[in-house]
Amino acid sequence: MYCAFLDTTALHKAYQLRGANWDSIESAASLGVARVATSAINIRELERQASADADDVHRQLQDVARAFERFGSVLPVPLVPHDPLTWRRELEARLAARGIELTSPANPTHDAILERDLDRQLPFKPNGEGYRDTLIWLSFLEWASSLRLMEEDSLFFVSANSTQFAEGGKKGSPLARALELECTALAGVEAILLESPQALADIIRPAALAMKTRVSPSEVNESRERAVQAVIELAKTYVDADVELSTPMSFQAISMDAAMPLPPIDSGSVHAIEVLADRVDAQLVDTFDDTTEIWSVTIDAIADVAGLMLRADFAMSRGEVYLYDPDWNDHYLIAGTELYLRLRFDVRIESLEESAEAELVDVSVLEGDPEP
Repeated sequence: MYCAFLDTTALHKAYQLRGANWDSIESAASLGVARVATSAINIRELERQASADADDVHRQLQDVARAFERFGSVLPVPLVPHDPLTWRRELEARLAARGIELTSPANPTHDAILERDLDRQLPFKPNGEGYRDTLIWLSFLEWASSLRLMEEDSLFFVSANSTQFAEGGKKGSPLARALELECTALAGVEAILLESPQALADIIRPAALAMKTRVSPSEVNESRERAVQAVIELAKTYVDADVELSTPMSFQAISMDAAMPLPPIDSGSVHAIEVLADRVDAQLVDTFDDTTEIWSVTIDAIADVAGLMLRADFAMSRGEVYLYDPDWNDHYLIAGTELYLRLRFDVRIESLEESAEAELVDVSVLEGDPEP
């Protein structure tokens, strides 16, 4: 059994709970492969975040509508729900529909919380911040302890808040040792820190898939071709895609890792992209209702990226960059570089609708010669 607890950061900006990852989590929960939960504390925080985000979106839409009015066009501004109570009900309903349990908050004494604060016990920070995170952690411990887990079960705490939950406060590190020991003492098993629902979905998909009806090899091959073609077509559209090579690096707002240092190009974009269709890997990772499949497809590409670069940084570069525009301003010029990318997509195939929808989920920059 896989058991996972989602903190606020795992749900932030995912108010609709849409996409292949949430489909897989729901499927695993319905099959009894996984139990997934979150705390009512998170919902109280998320309802306010969603309300504030909705207000921002509404203001942006109003600004766009006013811009259109300057040209004599009327752009209707849709109503975006912004009442926190409305969002609470929406979130609770969507969690229930996905099979995600909503647990009651932990109810520690004030003395217990104060003791953790004064002892600077994680997830409290040295400056005393971390009250809500501590309540979320204690809620997780109560839930995990109630599960009566066995040694063969897996327990996950899903949070992007590495500062307060990861060892050394570093992104990509395991759960802080002090928190791991506390969990083992109370729940009987150690907890594993995952950074996102995507990481959870990647883990539970094979077990869920193993319990489902197998399709014929010919059907698998046909679906694979559709998944690969959907990825190739989407990757070709990434001309003008936003790229940041300075920390934090990103491609189309997706966090990007690199196997080597990259030139510090800011506010960059893709000028040209070559999709290497002969370098593709596609794996069936989940199925639903005999009509929907989720494929994980990885493909390589060579991208020509250009953006702003400090003149001093360009002068110190060693040939990995080339010049586009030397006279952008007194401090910056426009420089370019070539990146060898590995792109991973989730592809949802609907057999009844004969549709294939690809979503970029992971990007990395590889080192070495992209030529075969």
